[in-house]
Amino acid sequence: MKYLDYNSAPKNKPIYACSYRFNPDTIHNAVRRKPVKGILKTDPCGYVDFIELKLDGGLKKFDRVHASLRVYADTEAECIELYNDAVKRRISELKKLVELAESDIIKVGD
Repeated sequence: MKYLDYNSAPKNKPIYACSYRFNPDTIHNAVRRKPVKGILKTDPCGYVDFIELKLDGGLKKFDRVHASLRVYADTEAECIELYNDAVKRRISELKKLVELAESDIIKVGD
């Protein structure tokens, strides 16, 4: 199952997460995080974080982000679909920008 909102994703169990966000004013990505396995955990203040898992299954100390910065899926394949969908949306938006720029070209004799 895919979860676009972290509130609906299961907490405290392994889950896959990814992110593909970009700054619309530049060609650079703001965040490009390929699918990784981790868990959603609520801290003592009530904030939900995504924490990556190490290869041995333990939690990484420094790879913790607020849960709202990722989308989630139960399986790696589903998470890859989410990631690829985001990449395809970006490609589509960039193609529209190219078409808009191409329409600005002045042809000799026009």
